[in-house]
Amino acid sequence: MSDIIKISLTNTAFNLSAAEEIFSALARAATPDIHKQYHIRTVLSEVYGNAYLYSNKTRPNSVIDLEVCFTPNRFTASIINEGRGPADINSRKVETIPAYAESGRGLAIVRKLCDNVYFKKISETKFGVFFEIELPSVRKIKNI
Repeated sequence: MSDIIKISLTNTAFNLSAAEEIFSALARAATPDIHKQYHIRTVLSEVYGNAYLYSNKTRPNSVIDLEVCFTPNRFTASIINEGRGPADINSRKVETIPAYAESGRGLAIVRKLCDNVYFKKISETKFGVFFEIELPSVRKIKNI
């Protein structure tokens, strides 16, 4: 069974901070595996942070939409913001982004931590990041 969680936040510094708490709660709810929880939090934080930085802040009520769905084996999410996004983002390879780059490093990390990630220009004013992270089955997790 899976439920879809939808959250819309206005693009403010307060909501950027509140989003981190939401990401932690979602990660804990998705899996007991602390390593995968960290991956989920990191990916959500990187993608949401980019949405915050690059969304259309000139519009007073700019919104960032988060949609999450998870099953015992898979965590899927999308983050859509009111921005254009880079036109060539799907053609970039992780290896071509230098480790010291100021721009693109976070998305390189996202690509490494996700099992599937893609970027889509939804319209002239909306850009989305969609990703999946496979979760270990409960039987594979060792209790210490």
